[in-house]
Amino acid sequence: VLGYMEGVQDADKLVEALEIARAAEKPVVLMKVGRSEVGTAAAASHTASLTGSDAVFDALLRQYNVFRPNSIDEMFDVGYAFAGGLLPESARTGIVTVSGGVGVIMADAAEDAGLELPALPEATQERMKALVPFAGTRNPLDVTAQFINDATLMETMYGALLEEGDYASAVCFMAGVGLNPLMMKELEPRLDAVRQRFPDHLHMLAILTTPERRARLQAMGYLCYEDPSRAIHALGVLARYAEALRRGPSAPPPDLPPGAPRLGAGSDINEVEGKRILAAAGVPAVSERLVGSAGEAAEAAEAAGFPVVMKIVSPDILHKSEIGGVILNVATRKAAGKAYDDLLARAEAHAPEARIDGVLVAPMVSGGVETILGVVRDPVFGPVVMFGLGGIFVEVLKDVTFRIAPFGADEAHRMIREVRGYPMLEGVRGAPPADLDALAEALARLSAFAAANGDVLETIDVNPFIVLPKGEGAVAVDALIAVRKNAGG
Repeated sequence: VLGYMEGVQDADKLVEALEIARAAEKPVVLMKVGRSEVGTAAAASHTASLTGSDAVFDALLRQYNVFRPNSIDEMFDVGYAFAGGLLPESARTGIVTVSGGVGVIMADAAEDAGLELPALPEATQERMKALVPFAGTRNPLDVTAQFINDATLMETMYGALLEEGDYASAVCFMAGVGLNPLMMKELEPRLDAVRQRFPDHLHMLAILTTPERRARLQAMGYLCYEDPSRAIHALGVLARYAEALRRGPSAPPPDLPPGAPRLGAGSDINEVEGKRILAAAGVPAVSERLVGSAGEAAEAAEAAGFPVVMKIVSPDILHKSEIGGVILNVATRKAAGKAYDDLLARAEAHAPEARIDGVLVAPMVSGGVETILGVVRDPVFGPVVMFGLGGIFVEVLKDVTFRIAPFGADEAHRMIREVRGYPMLEGVRGAPPADLDALAEALARLSAFAAANGDVLETIDVNPFIVLPKGEGAVAVDALIAVRKNAGG
């Protein structure tokens, strides 16, 4: 299915159509224009429909294994590849080329496309060297221009690549050979013989040729492209689609725990109440205590165990760190009492009209990776869950990804792996790997809570959400929940 879209007038119908296509294993290539602000405005004025966030639309397509092209050429390149009706059984790809330089270009394109180019077995390489001593035999397999003198070399070397290389697909670059009728008269039966020997492999040719000859090659079962990089790119899309099919249906979203709270429109929710609500919905939060005096602060800090963190709590102060409303590493009773007085003084100085609910005392959480979990309300698709690496620089780095709520833990795992900073969660410079299962479960439960409260929810911001070492879980350290003034408004 190839489609073009400027906006969405009925999000539910779109999602239903994508669900039907996914269940039927029908590939969808959908061009959605309006990536830029100017493009979005033009699309909205043209169709009188909501365009929504482009990042959210991307997230929807990833959830349903839909490919989004950036150009008309790319849309038809990929659509043509899908129309061949054969998907690669893996990302393992063999490249045959008549030019070493183009082979390098194709290898670079393959890495960008997420394809694997394992080397041919040593014994195979030695046999290829015996046939053409100056050939490049690793993968790409460079048959060189020697095949012009001996057309059997193409069949022999191409066949050996598939016979012994354990590749699911092969891409063969033949330059302008397809325009030479005498050479093609020799090569066509050789290519047909290879295709007949390996009917379950996906075969692509990057070749300049005539329309008539192209039709004959396609009838043999070859997908024909003029540009080898475009062929590689299309193959990468097919490989990712096939991998998603092999994974099978996504796990359903989790059920909300019994007694999970229901949000009400128009209410103010402070940090303490926000974390209590999230914890009841299955998103773990750090233990803490709200205090109303310096003496209570000292007692709470001692009970929590030093060192502690202390924070001002106010529904009117959303970004506490910007006014000095967070004090870390409070290590004694005396320091806790002083920190209480300092926090109130800072709030009075920077936000004198703010309502103050008290000061929060919580144990310091260390030894984990700071992430951010969030929910935003998209005007088209409703609650959308965000994930990224957390801390104070999240708005600068913008290393985040999205999913439409709700979703299961397997989709959350894929979401986690999309951020550029994912290696930090795997453990770097001696740090232990983070508890990815706990993180994925929290994302899935947050998505279920967001979907259940979509009529009133505006945003959720859990930053940081600290992911502890594997097996130790994860906890919300700070949280903000904002609701709409009127349900559904």
